[in-house]
Amino acid sequence: MKLSLNWLKQYVDLDDLEVKQIANELTMKTAEVEEIHHLAPRMDGIVVAKVEKITSLGDSGNLASVHLGSDEERLTVCAAPNLRPGMFSIFAPSGTILTDGSKVEETVRHGHTSQGILLSPFELGISQYHDGIMDLPADLLPGTPLSRLLPGEDYIIELDNKSITHRPDLWGHYGFARELAAIFERPLKNLVLWDLNTSQHLPLYPLQIDNMELCPGYACIALDNLTPSPSPLSVQWRLYAAGMRSINLLVDLTNYVMLETGQPMHAFDGDYITSVRVAPLARDGAEFTTLDGMKRKMLASDLMIWNQQEPVGVAGVMGGLHSEVTSDTGRILLEAANFQPMTIRRTAVRLNLRTDASIRFEKDLPKSFTTLSIARFLRLCAEAGQTPVLRSRLTCAGAVTDPETVISIPSDYISRYVGENVSGPLIKKILTSLGFTCQEENEMFRVSVPPHRSRRDISIKQDIVEEVARFYGYDNIIPRLPDAAITSYTFNEEHRAEHKLRRFLSQAQGLCEVHGYSWYDDRWLTELDCNLSGPFLTLQNPTSPDKSKLRQSLIPGLLQCIRQNYDKRQEIKLYELGHCYWPENDDGSRERTFLAAVLFQAGDAEITEELFRTAKAIFEDCLRILNVPDFNYQIMDTTLNSWALAASALTVHRAEINIGSAGYLTGPILKAFKKNANIAWLEMDLTALTGTAFPEINYKPQSDFPISWLDISIMFPKAASFKMLETRLDNFRHELVMSREFISFYEGKNLDGDMRSYTFRYVIGSFQRTLTTKDIEEFRTLLLKYLHKNKLELRA
Repeated sequence: MKLSLNWLKQYVDLDDLEVKQIANELTMKTAEVEEIHHLAPRMDGIVVAKVEKITSLGDSGNLASVHLGSDEERLTVCAAPNLRPGMFSIFAPSGTILTDGSKVEETVRHGHTSQGILLSPFELGISQYHDGIMDLPADLLPGTPLSRLLPGEDYIIELDNKSITHRPDLWGHYGFARELAAIFERPLKNLVLWDLNTSQHLPLYPLQIDNMELCPGYACIALDNLTPSPSPLSVQWRLYAAGMRSINLLVDLTNYVMLETGQPMHAFDGDYITSVRVAPLARDGAEFTTLDGMKRKMLASDLMIWNQQEPVGVAGVMGGLHSEVTSDTGRILLEAANFQPMTIRRTAVRLNLRTDASIRFEKDLPKSFTTLSIARFLRLCAEAGQTPVLRSRLTCAGAVTDPETVISIPSDYISRYVGENVSGPLIKKILTSLGFTCQEENEMFRVSVPPHRSRRDISIKQDIVEEVARFYGYDNIIPRLPDAAITSYTFNEEHRAEHKLRRFLSQAQGLCEVHGYSWYDDRWLTELDCNLSGPFLTLQNPTSPDKSKLRQSLIPGLLQCIRQNYDKRQEIKLYELGHCYWPENDDGSRERTFLAAVLFQAGDAEITEELFRTAKAIFEDCLRILNVPDFNYQIMDTTLNSWALAASALTVHRAEINIGSAGYLTGPILKAFKKNANIAWLEMDLTALTGTAFPEINYKPQSDFPISWLDISIMFPKAASFKMLETRLDNFRHELVMSREFISFYEGKNLDGDMRSYTFRYVIGSFQRTLTTKDIEEFRTLLLKYLHKNKLELRA
């Protein structure tokens, strides 16, 4: 988006500020400025000229006689398509230096002397458009220097559109003028508007909206007594500076108001339009010719503007060719609307027609912009010398204002979120400068959102925090880490046990984990010859009627995976950790975690026993991993379902609680698989298990200091038992540890049982220091005293 600095200065005083300072403040507080362009066309010697007479030169163009005032006339050869007698334009006589540095020379073209050139916007240096010469209003005096009519220079501030996507109020110059007034604390001048109340006595215009969701609001007014005319030179300058081109006064003013307020407008030929209806197309494939002359195929979902039964515009994107305003139009229907953003974007993207209007409608414009833009258009039309006659009152359908949004915020909320102590008066000052109404009552701010801010832009407390923070200054916020209490992480033991099982099954056993749906497939159960009785929990909105029952076993889903993949491999081993569900009481439910595995191998029937033993071993290993002791098996004596037949499955119990089962497929269920399929299965109720996958380990640390040892042989009565000796030595070690800082361990060995001689190694050390020789002697002395006390003696 491009902003003209001179245009901004119309609403807020910025004369004493450098453009770089303005751009920097906008970047820090509002939107990122990408580039600044200096617009300074050379106008010395360039004057207003009136085309008096035109002589055709065939394919070479025309010879035009231009009047420069004071009876001064010049001849010029011009091939511009919009050249016509009586028009006013801009003339550069020979000898004039243009903006690009070239010099206008007097030349002879096609046998005629050309004493200068009529300038296009491109040659003047204010635009890239060069498809015609400048067309000026007829109220100018020929010979008037252009420097008297246009500012000598302007700065074009180019913004990053992505940074204002959430701010529809900033897609016009007045929105940025409001921001700059708040940034630099300067008064903002009001837009001068037409008083729409003067038309209340007039009839309403026929207007209808068929779908209020796609078009929440629409406003229009019929005008007459308009004189075809070019736009004032100041309007053309601003349009060209903003990257648009000038067409004629009525079209230019719709674009001018859009660039000023952000609200797109459209003017229909009033002689062609008799009523307005806003509605989608009735069918796909209809063709519509837009203003650019292109025929486009429309869809039934595209929103259109209708004149009775004829579409005359693609809503929010572009008008139709047949209802366009031309240079002869004297009566128009002026519209300003509010459309659903998603609908406009879908249509514009599909048609590859992203216009200035559609880009703005995609941002969800405030509804109040509709009547504001119409009042502004009428005022500008009058200022351009027109005397419009209203043929209808302002006619509105739907909502043309948004409901007031009021947000309550605790007084300390903003400071806590900003991270700085922002005072209450400063908060009020910032919000008031941006158009908010702010009242503080009972330690609460009550903030009313202004009508020019979209509800998608400002709707929650955090949006108000952002408004305060950006004007407080992000560079004034000191980055600091928030204070937070550090707590130890509490492990989820169930998840740890599941991860341990996954590692064992996937890495040690080579099984592949799958994740199935949480419901049964009734058609697959029929193929398995399985008639489950229930009761079941059922889904209120199943993907299909045969998938409404929540599962109570993981086995059917795993068998379906085997069926879908066994043609590709000779051996498949799958497992799943998942939940199963049961109804409980009248409206309750019960959910349990299960582990199930299915082993498939193609081959002779003898393989079945080997697969079953493998499944049983995996079941046992899983129980050991979970530290579940004392389990036992029972042969299943009754049939539970088609995969768990009597005598072909085992149930696993612990303390009379059924914790799972394992078995192999046999009987009618095998018809669902190919002939040589051998399948074993296991299923374990993890919720019923009480073991701990990671039992607590009691650890006694070793001493950090070096240890010493003593080998001692003790003479011992042969009649005494060795157990008595161990007991006495344990007592000695206990007394030693309790009375000294020593730690003592011993390991005993019977060297010669017949000789009543036993050797013991004492390992001694300290947790606090390294033992010295003196410590060893002290230990030896204590040991001797203890042995003597207990009538034991060292062997010599």
